[in-house]
Amino acid sequence: MKELFSKIENELNDKKIILIAGASSSGKTFMAEKLKDYLSQKGKRVLQFSSDMYYKGISRIITEKTFLHNVEFLKYSNLCASIYNNVREIIEDDEFSNKFCDRNFLKINEYLKTIMPLFVAENFAIKLKEEFNNINFDGPFCINFNQSGSDRTENQGFESVLKNKL
Repeated sequence: MKELFSKIENELNDKKIILIAGASSSGKTFMAEKLKDYLSQKGKRVLQFSSDMYYKGISRIITEKTFLHNVEFLKYSNLCASIYNNVREIIEDDEFSNKFCDRNFLKINEYLKTIMPLFVAENFAIKLKEEFNNINFDGPFCINFNQSGSDRTENQGFESVLKNKL
């Protein structure tokens, strides 16, 4: 990444606009933050903005999908925000390829055990990992809905879909 950033820095002599595009949850914001930090440290003035109208982030996407595709967890759905915030904190400093490594899933599982019964926490962590493994970054959508389940919730709010399931 530093080689890329160095090349970008060398190309910057006047005002430039750098656009970063990609599939949902593919790391665009992460890359933009790292590039902004790098260029700022080099004395460049950086203005970063997002044109996303709606963005959940990968930690929230897989947490919500885990609840929606596994009815046995629905009675714990009030914990959803707490879970995805904790997942985000655990994975945020890792390179994208390591965000959902076994080490992080152990940390997530340990957290889940503090808010859910042991058996439920372990099963939730397993299902969370399955949801992550169903992500297809090569397709037009980050989440492969055919593999993730029959639910078509990409344009609906989590809460409204949850109410329909309860």
